[in-house]
Amino acid sequence: MQKIHTPGSDNELFLYDEGETILREGQASSILYILMKGLLGIYKGDNKVSQIKGQGIVFGEMSSILGKPRTVTVKAEMPSEVMVYRGGVESIVRQFPSITKKILVVLAERLEAQTAQYSILQSKADFLQKQLEVAKEEISKLNVRVLDSPKRESGPIQDYQPMDSELLGPPEGGIEYMVIPPKKYK
Repeated sequence: MQKIHTPGSDNELFLYDEGETILREGQASSILYILMKGLLGIYKGDNKVSQIKGQGIVFGEMSSILGKPRTVTVKAEMPSEVMVYRGGVESIVRQFPSITKKILVVLAERLEAQTAQYSILQSKADFLQKQLEVAKEEISKLNVRVLDSPKRESGPIQDYQPMDSELLGPPEGGIEYMVIPPKKYK
């Protein structure tokens, strides 16, 4: 990270090299960031979940607004210029209405995307629940058919034929087991 210059008392412009961490999950901070140039990766734990690209994109605002620790880690994926604003969200609302509007737009877009993602996941969950109910019904029908099936007409059928290695006795530990092949019913 290299400080490029300080345009105002509350903000500084930094150059981050590829792979450098800009903010870390779990850290408490009221600092807001604005991507001026470059590409940033958003990570939850070790998993990349999204990226930030485009000039003027505000990030890190959730911790500032909610007063909670960072929920993600942000790293530079290429050399990137980032404005670091230390004045907090209240100062931005008072001094920079255009940035405030941008923050609101970003939050609304994220909420819209999360709502759409939730809707997709809910549809998948509903579909899987229906599939599970159908499968349970089929298993229940199969169990009834097996219990109610007529007796075999042919002679006695041996369900289990031990393998040579099993003729010596149960395996170590005294656990007995047997393999029963599927039965064929008429």
